[in-house]
Amino acid sequence: MDIRHPPKHLLAYYGRIAAAGKNYGFEDVLCGTIEVDLTDSNQNADYAIGVSGDPMEPDHTGEDIVYVQKATHLDMDDIGIFQKDNCIYIKKVGDGELVSINPNYEPIPGEDVKVLGKVLGKIDGDYRMICSQERND
Repeated sequence: MDIRHPPKHLLAYYGRIAAAGKNYGFEDVLCGTIEVDLTDSNQNADYAIGVSGDPMEPDHTGEDIVYVQKATHLDMDDIGIFQKDNCIYIKKVGDGELVSINPNYEPIPGEDVKVLGKVLGKIDGDYRMICSQERND
């Protein structure tokens, strides 16, 4: 019997830092590596990042890990990872602002925002954490 396993995809994992805004320098929070089955939704992902809080509920909860493709520009209504004033956000691109799906959060003005990447989807199945150093702050 020949058992075939799907190809694996290794991604840098940056922990649960994408939120309504936590004060982190993005480059300083690499937590390890995550291994997932290679799929159409993650084949172009450059890294994975955990969602913290509820700013993007119901689409992305505080339990989700999302796939991110590095980018410097996003289009209207794209969901992305952004940095502003050393805070990391997962937000949707609005008209000159970043918006949450959850209406309990005010939009963030779009000035001085750095685009870190486009959210491609979320882990929807098994994964393996390799060398994890998850932050708890």
